[in-house]
Amino acid sequence: NYIQAAIKRPPLFCQKPETIAENINETAKLLKIEPQNYILAALKQPHLFYQKPETIAENINKTAKLLKIGPQNYILAALKQPQLFSQKPETIAENIYRTAKLLHIEPENFTPAALKQPQLFCQKPETIAENINKTAKLLKIEPQNYIQAAIKRPPLFCQKPENIVKKIRIIQYYKQIQNKKPNKIIFSTNADSTLFEKILNYLVKKSDGLKSAINKNEFADYLKNSGKTYNFEIPANELAEEFIQYAKEFAQNKTGKQIFTFKIK
Repeated sequence: NYIQAAIKRPPLFCQKPETIAENINETAKLLKIEPQNYILAALKQPHLFYQKPETIAENINKTAKLLKIGPQNYILAALKQPQLFSQKPETIAENIYRTAKLLHIEPENFTPAALKQPQLFCQKPETIAENINKTAKLLKIEPQNYIQAAIKRPPLFCQKPENIVKKIRIIQYYKQIQNKKPNKIIFSTNADSTLFEKILNYLVKKSDGLKSAINKNEFADYLKNSGKTYNFEIPANELAEEFIQYAKEFAQNKTGKQIFTFKIK
């Protein structure tokens, strides 16, 4: 791992091992974190191996002060997004305040979302605002309503509008399969495949007369052990064919054979 980091940052090959170790330990000490945690961050951002510990600590403390948050909270975010350790405090603060201004919310409301989704500290404010406005337009809702949903689920700020809309449509299709009317927009940050698997899990549960969904980690084994072939009738929808393709590939990958057939009604 260190060799791969050095290939990205060739000066590491010239650094004395003792100097690297001292940098790591001293930085970890100043930040009050475990050296191993800082090493994992440095492997993603190799220049951290030779950055001065005092510079890193100063960046963290100054940024935390500008954002009016605890240094330890910002350190936890930086461990997930290592470039934050060396990013200029003024740049991070400007990103947060400019994004908040573009979204017409208070910075103190946006900062907690960024702490949960540290990518937001580095993302261009214009990109975030564009994502929000385009998504709201596609969903025919007010941008502020979408912003409130994103504050509760910060990954929504980063995802492409088209992807968000598709996930909503998958959830609506799930409701249609359950014979439930979707009375509100439900946002999700799950992968499309995860949502499709939930639908498939529901169909198997219903077919087998189970009271609750099968545990996600046990679903594949359940299908292998059941030895059944399932014939499902599903309602027509623009996503029906894509779901059927997903189910067939899932069956082949998890059980080694085709166990699902579908009829679109």
